[in-house]
Order: sequence, then structure tokens, then C-alpha cells
Amino acid sequence: MDEFGIELEAKNPFSKAMEFLEQQAEFKNFKPAILISVEDKRLLTLNKEGKIENILLVDLKKSIRPRINENRKDKKLTNFSDFFESGDLIWLSKDDSQSNSITLSIHPKVQSALVSLNPATGEILALVGGYNFRNSQFNRAIQAKPQLGSNFKPFLYAAAFENGFNPASIIIDSPLVFEDQNLEEIWRPRNASGKFYGPTRLREALVQSRNVVSVKLLQEVSIKDAKESLEKFGFYKEELPNDLSLALGSYGASPMKNAELFSIFANGGKKIAPYFIHKILFPDGNEINFSEEKKSKTGDYLSQWFGTDLGEEDNFIIDPRIAFMINDILKEAAQRGTGRKINDLGRKDFAAKTGTSNDAESTWFTGFNESILTTVWFGYDNPSSLGNNEFGSTTSLPIWLNYKKQIIDTIPKGKFKKPSGLIARKINLETGELAKPEDERVKFELFLN
Repeated sequence: MDEFGIELEAKNPFSKAMEFLEQQAEFKNFKPAILISVEDKRLLTLNKEGKIENILLVDLKKSIRPRINENRKDKKLTNFSDFFESGDLIWLSKDDSQSNSITLSIHPKVQSALVSLNPATGEILALVGGYNFRNSQFNRAIQAKPQLGSNFKPFLYAAAFENGFNPASIIIDSPLVFEDQNLEEIWRPRNASGKFYGPTRLREALVQSRNVVSVKLLQEVSIKDAKESLEKFGFYKEELPNDLSLALGSYGASPMKNAELFSIFANGGKKIAPYFIHKILFPDGNEINFSEEKKSKTGDYLSQWFGTDLGEEDNFIIDPRIAFMINDILKEAAQRGTGRKINDLGRKDFAAKTGTSNDAESTWFTGFNESILTTVWFGYDNPSSLGNNEFGSTTSLPIWLNYKKQIIDTIPKGKFKKPSGLIARKINLETGELAKPEDERVKFELFLN
């Protein structure tokens, strides 16, 4: 305190600003800066190195359009002072080799998470729990449970195939109105396109992620029978919704859980347990080995860590023929369906499924082959719509694709092994029935033999 009893700050404002900047993360070429002064056409910034720089509006590489709401952006910003204030935190990227070289960004409210693992062993290859660990230590890859949206559909269709349906089964894609006592209001499920497509084969419905067909499919299978089949994957029946919204993924799961569930398809019907630690070595030479091939020798140790003897979990939990059928359909979805941007990889051995929850509050993309499975979630921590034009294919898929492009040369090309007990029969594409000699639009389809 000074002689008048007024408490003085121990640090000057410049030191406090530098300490604050030091705590901020850098993202690729983007570096944090604080706005010292804001004028109409000029920003005065303080960066991590303690340098003060001028940023001119005419030097921006991209124009700034402030967000009005999830569906609308404002007109192009013509004055910095209409949006920014002194003290704001921004991130800058500069390319001194060209004019108009500055890109300006702010910290996003939206979050994302990624889990990548080996679906045959459970070895976790990559895990990202959020945008910036320094700003939030909440690990969304493990701790969050956003709704799965359409990423849930492959499990519903697998349950249907177990209950007498097949990829050629026909369901009418037509308007529906439900007054479900478990729902608070009248419910009219609709497809993302807003259109209805009439008689639709289940293969086509899953490839194109048709909502109405999925709801009708659950209705025909019955919620009770579907839940019994889903329990085999590791879903808990008591956590699954008791209404038809289940067909559209109103169930929530962490990205880690979602990756574990999808790995059952990629692994031909077998369940794996994801693990971070390969092995622990003791001074006396003994070890705890968490890898799949050593589980049988270390099951007692694993039971202490996971509460179960995972060495015994080497059996098929779903019919491998059904796993192959789902993989075959999702490979088609990756080539010409909602996941077709995956073609940018120049590979045809990946199966994939997009996911968009109700009101686009969460979006997903899960893609895999025999060697690697990666799932990406995108959304807000406090559920809120991303906007009418955002889907798994526009938000999560680009993140998945960017990750895969960096490692694609290290990923072995795979081919899902076809189990015995499957037969390919030629069908009429319009009726789904076995083709007759005079039928013109025909294709081979998989059936349980």
C-alpha cells in the first residue's frame, strides 16, 4: 500500500499481459496477440515476444463476417471498431512473402474430439480431447457423451439383420406423424434433404442415411427386440431411449465408446478393449502387458485394472456375417453416400458413416478399415445448434480427412474378410426381390445363407 492506504498492483499491466499471452497456445502458424488499440482501419497488437505491431484492414487475407446466429453471418466488416475492442485476444498468421498476407482468428466456442485406434487390438493411436487444453482440461474424447445422431444407424441396421431383415428388404420412405406418449409433442421425422423417396432398400437407406426409413425400421423390429440385439454390442438397455427417436441416435456416448463400438464391425464381430499403455515393466523382470496378443498371459493383472478378465473376451459378440454386411454397406457409403468426400484419399478400402444429431447439435464421422478406426465428434459443450447447413459431412469429416491425409501412407490397405455362410444373389433394385431373367435393373446383394 502507498502512504494513503491504496493497494498498489505488484506487477505493471505490461507484465500481466505478457504472462497472460504466455499461457495461450499457438495453433500451427497462428500466434496469440492482445489488442492494445482499435481504430476503424488499424489494430495495434501486442504479441508473445513483446512486440507491438500494426495490423491494417487492407492487409487481411480474408474478409471478416461476424456471426449473427447459427444460420446467418453479417455483412463484411469494413471497420475494425464495429467488432473489436481494446483488450480482445486474437490469433494472427502472417505470410511475409505476399501482400494481403494476414489471417486473423479468434478462439472458437465450438469444440471437437478425435479417437483413433487399432480395431483389431484396441491400441489407441491418437486421442484429442478438445481444441485447447490450456483453456479447458475437460477431455471430451472420454468424458463427454453427445448424442450419436446418424452414427448410431449401423447398429440399428445390424439389429434388424439379426431379426429377419436383409439389405434388400424394402421400407416405404413416406411422411410420418407420431404422437408417442414418451415424446412431449407431435413428432414428424424427416430426411435431411426434406424429400421422401418411396420404396427404399435398406442398403440404400443406410448408404444415404435416410431418417424416415430408419424410424420405420425400428418400429417394425420393435424397440424391445432392437435393444436386446444392441445389448450384445455393449449398449446398456437401461440407458437407451424407450421411444422411436432411438433410430436417429438420441442415445449419447463418448467418442471413445463410439470407437469401441464401431471396432466390432471393423474387427469382424469381435469386441476389443481400448488401452493406452502397452506394457508395464517391473524391476524384477515381470511385466503387465496390455496388448491383445499377450492378454491370455496377463489376464489376472488385467482383471485388477479393468475389473474383468479381458483375456477371455476373444469370442464373437455379433454374427460375423452381419458385421461383414454392415462393413460392405458402409464401404459403399464412403464411395457414393454421405461420406463420399473420403474419396479425396484415393483409397477404396475404408468404410464410413456420417452422423448428425437432432438440430445439428452434434456431428460425427467414423471411418475405418481393418488396420485403423477413427471417430470425430464436433459440437458445443453446452448443446446448441451448429446451424441448418452443418452436418457430419461438413464439420467432422474434414477433420477426419485432414488427420488421415497426414498418415495415409502408413496405413496398410485392407480388405474385410468375407466369412462363410454368406451368399450373393441377384436382386431387382426396385422391388428388392430375387431378380427374374427379364428384369433390367439388377444387382448382386448379400444374404445370410
